[in-house]
Amino acid sequence: MRAGLWVLVFYGLVSLQPTFITAQVPPIELGVDATFDMSLTNSTTSRLSIPGRGVRVGVFLSDLISIENRMSLVRLKTEDNDATTSISLQVSGLIHLLPDRGEVQGYISPTIGLLSSFFGEESESQLQLGCGAGLRFPVVDYLSMRFEFGYLYGAENGDFDLHDLVTVKAGISLFTK
Repeated sequence: MRAGLWVLVFYGLVSLQPTFITAQVPPIELGVDATFDMSLTNSTTSRLSIPGRGVRVGVFLSDLISIENRMSLVRLKTEDNDATTSISLQVSGLIHLLPDRGEVQGYISPTIGLLSSFFGEESESQLQLGCGAGLRFPVVDYLSMRFEFGYLYGAENGDFDLHDLVTVKAGISLFTK
């Protein structure tokens, strides 16, 4: 469980990095997505999550670059069994193709993540790498719709099997300014 605490501390510091870099408070994007994930490894499985298994918080470094964090937490406890907890943390660097949020914006999002699972006293972690591409459509001031297609690779290690995941997301974004 100590490893999970260090993961959360690291994630928190990475999340605050854009705030430390800029002198003024940058615009923040808050969002949630519906996701459809399909595994391409061994047997093909799919999962539809409405809303998706997490929230995203993005901080703009400029009109063309933002850092976006996604986090999800799942805890399962059944009678007479230890609890199972899964934490997924992802950091993406969004590269916007147009600077104006008032227009349809295309973007590319390289991603790095960490998936950690805890069962009783045991813990497991997996590094994830991926990339996505999407479009953001303005609805009204401070509100947009997002559609994204992406790929996520989970590295094989002693705890987790290799996995390739194709994902499609549709969501909403609320901007602070």
